[in-house]
Amino acid sequence: MRAAGLALRSRVPGLRRAGVDDSGLIRMWTARGTVHLIDPADWPWLHAALGARNRARFDAAMRQRGDYDAAAGMLDDLVAVLRERPLDRAGLLRELDARGHPGLGQRSVNVLMPWTAAQGLVAGLPDGRYRAAEPPPPAVDAELALATLARRYLAGYGPAGAADLASWSGLPLGTARRALAAAGPTERAGELLALPGTLDAAPPPAPPALLLAAFDTAMLGYRSREPLVAAADDRRICRAAACCARPS
Repeated sequence: MRAAGLALRSRVPGLRRAGVDDSGLIRMWTARGTVHLIDPADWPWLHAALGARNRARFDAAMRQRGDYDAAAGMLDDLVAVLRERPLDRAGLLRELDARGHPGLGQRSVNVLMPWTAAQGLVAGLPDGRYRAAEPPPPAVDAELALATLARRYLAGYGPAGAADLASWSGLPLGTARRALAAAGPTERAGELLALPGTLDAAPPPAPPALLLAAFDTAMLGYRSREPLVAAADDRRICRAAACCARPS
């Protein structure tokens, strides 16, 4: 929550916490299986492009932690509680305990909300609370969703290549190549791709940010962090791929 708000503030002059909380954005686990603030209108195609992979990731994590059956047994009540009013995770767990559900291990608790969100059952709010996802995200064709993902990625990060899209999204390299091929017209800059008409456009002026929040998109948008960070210092920013991909 703090990192997302700070990432926005470094780009939006004058933004305050209340502006983030009242923005109408939702917190969802999307690219790389990590949590992002997104426009609710983008959730259907993001879910179609990334949801199945994230669901498999969190299913496996819950099974490895030994609490899959217990967590599955509380899903109906979990959604019913959040249908009544939004709650943070601690408040939700107290309500589930009051309804007689067994407690989960701490490592399982860390996976519970991304696991339910990947199923399209809950949505997070910018202030740290969760609500029931009603209605759930409507079905979107998976190939159309991948093409949308590639276009939106190029709009924000282009010029870039398939390896960059794969690193940013968490998708396999072959899937990233297929997504870019389906994205529609593009222009080439060597081995990199960009949306038409963007290669010659002057970049916006650099914002007056002196410090970026943890997990800032400037550090996670490409396979390599050069030229923002020297290759020798790369792992001082993120010591291993897992630190950018583990559930939180």
